[in-house]
Amino acid sequence: MRQAIKAARFERLRFWLAGAGSILFAWYCFHGLAWLARSVGIIPIVHYDPAVSQWLLIGDPILQHWAQVRVSEDVTPAGYALVFLSAVLAYYVARLIYHLDFAKVFQRRDRWIIAGWIIGTPLIAAEGHLLLRLLSEFSLAQQWPTLFATATFVVFLVSAKLFSDLWEWVMRRNRVHPTLP
Repeated sequence: MRQAIKAARFERLRFWLAGAGSILFAWYCFHGLAWLARSVGIIPIVHYDPAVSQWLLIGDPILQHWAQVRVSEDVTPAGYALVFLSAVLAYYVARLIYHLDFAKVFQRRDRWIIAGWIIGTPLIAAEGHLLLRLLSEFSLAQQWPTLFATATFVVFLVSAKLFSDLWEWVMRRNRVHPTLP
């Protein structure tokens, strides 16, 4: 009884500590992964010096208008993949801080899911880097950027789905249920 009262009393504190720890971990994790990606030649963030002008569609469908903005840096698809990996890892760090029990947070299924994210994210980041290199050489991509951006997005969706299905098959083969029973 006394244990339950003590746990309930510090529940809000554990919640806020888990949130703060998760935010701090996500920031450091993203910048560490970005440094690692840059060290192997993958560019997650592009810096423009001097800043470049870019047209941007702003507003809802009724009041939307085009505005010219100045951009000093841009995130590549590889950078977005690192953001997703950092968010997933930060989620598990928040759970670990909240529960303070490694075995409860990292059960067999959770370890397999984290392994899938750790293996799949660099593959998709490398794919994004290769797609950008390919499209930068292709002159039609500069003429129809929306069409080629949509095609690149579809390629990302299909490759993520294929990797997800493959990883689900690997998990089932090793008798790990991908979803909770």
